[in-house]
Amino acid sequence: MPRRRYTPETDPREKIKDYFRKFIAFMCSQVGVGALVVCYTLIGAVGFSRLESTFNDTSVTRVASIRGNYTRLLWLVARKTNVFNQTEFFIDTNEKLKNFQNEMVLVIKKGYNGHDGGKMWTFPAALMFALSVITMIGYGNLVPRTGWGKFATVVYAVFGIPLFVLYFLNVGEILAGCFKWVYTKLYECSTKRGEEKVHKRIVVPTTACLWVMGGYILTGAIMFAEWEHWTYLDSAYFCVTSLCKLGLGDFVPGTASQNGNESKLVINFIYILVGMGLVAMCFNLMREEVRVKVEEFREDFRQCLEDTRVRIEEWYCIGMRYLNVNGYENRTNDVIYIRPLQNGNKTAVIYFGGDIQDFTENMQSHRDNKNYLDWSLDNTSQILQNAFPASHVILIRPARMEYKTFSCFENFVPCANCGVPQHTPMHHAVEHLENLIGNLEKLSQDCLSDLDLVLIGFSKGCVVLNQFLYEFHTLGEKTQFVEKIKTMFWLDGGHSGGKNTWVTSRPILETLAKFGIQVRIHVSPYQIGDERRPWIKKEERIFYNTLFGLNVQVARLVHSPDLPPTIYQHFAVLNEFNRK
Repeated sequence: MPRRRYTPETDPREKIKDYFRKFIAFMCSQVGVGALVVCYTLIGAVGFSRLESTFNDTSVTRVASIRGNYTRLLWLVARKTNVFNQTEFFIDTNEKLKNFQNEMVLVIKKGYNGHDGGKMWTFPAALMFALSVITMIGYGNLVPRTGWGKFATVVYAVFGIPLFVLYFLNVGEILAGCFKWVYTKLYECSTKRGEEKVHKRIVVPTTACLWVMGGYILTGAIMFAEWEHWTYLDSAYFCVTSLCKLGLGDFVPGTASQNGNESKLVINFIYILVGMGLVAMCFNLMREEVRVKVEEFREDFRQCLEDTRVRIEEWYCIGMRYLNVNGYENRTNDVIYIRPLQNGNKTAVIYFGGDIQDFTENMQSHRDNKNYLDWSLDNTSQILQNAFPASHVILIRPARMEYKTFSCFENFVPCANCGVPQHTPMHHAVEHLENLIGNLEKLSQDCLSDLDLVLIGFSKGCVVLNQFLYEFHTLGEKTQFVEKIKTMFWLDGGHSGGKNTWVTSRPILETLAKFGIQVRIHVSPYQIGDERRPWIKKEERIFYNTLFGLNVQVARLVHSPDLPPTIYQHFAVLNEFNRK
């Protein structure tokens, strides 16, 4: 007879395997795990009640024998002793009672608890014992006495505890999801009608979990206090220790009386099992809130670090503004001061800006000047700090900005309209700068008076450097302050006047050469290529050639010589002068 062939769909073995896989999948699901825990506990209750009910508890007979023996001994003492001799009677009876006490202690240590061990193992009691094993509560009021019972307890715990942990996690997840759904609906219902609902992550607060657990513990406390005649404190104490899996065993339902013990143990079983699920639920919900709080804390901490970084940058990179810093006599100037990012270089960079350059907010409010915010005094301070990271940077704002555009450094050099300079042999510009630095030192509490100086003039700011040259020539000799000036930068100098854009007087330049100050010249087609002001190019060439002929340490660089002149090209000199 030919052998019948089966397809995978009709093969009985494949069907059995498929059913078995589905059964395993169901048992590992939330519902399956809960049912498995209940079945496992019921099986354990049946097994333990069968194993321990056959135990012949000799301790009961032993206790009865001890009690009878000492009753007879006390009777003999009463007959032997003169009852009117109280002292002798107390001595004899105390000795007998002490011996009775010692023998009872030995019996109790061997497991005697006042009840017949075999008769105590009813099904509800065994059910409670099985639950206390897998939940790791372990009240200790009921323990196995037989060898097989102890062995079964070990095996039962080895397999039951992981099963209960799985139940704890799965049921906690289910209850947490249900409670969160209910809480979300209540939260949405509490939102006023007509308000636009903002979709956001709703997290159940810890207080809600505490209210749930508090209500459950209160219910158990009232229930056990009425049944067991405990105080409410003792009942709450039992509920908390049981749900926390402490299982101290000093309070156990069903031990106060014999009436209704079985029902109380069953209800306690249900109470503990459901309570463990609620504990798992609260654990899941509180874990989610903790995770959210940690994320919020991490974000707040990151934001705090970012704010701190910004503040540090504002302190070190953007700089501190000092308004109306006193200089020579009654002259004052606003100053931006930045501390060095690096240590080691004892130099201060002093900057005098050109037209348009002002505080950021002033330029922002101007119709045209806001197009050049990248070179405001505040942003220029960052450019200079990047160029001189180890130096103190000091930007001196003009005494006034005519029409909010034209720089007028009249505290350093006499000025006509729009800041056009009118150089004189002495305007006390050097003394004014010295006093500004001295007073800034007091305000900033930084040591500035002992630093070497690098002077930078940009565009119209170069007129201040030119005035210094006039006063150097008038002084004739280096003062202690002038001795600190090591380098002077002329960055694309120019102004709207018809002359004196650059110093061309040979005697004045000879004094500069005698002082040994290094000179750096950076120009662009915006100034020297301006056909409307051809004198700028001519004066600049005389300035450079004269210094070069006097063996001054001078360097000259033309930026973007092949490009058409633009104001952006002019400002770009600030970004490039210390890179080339």
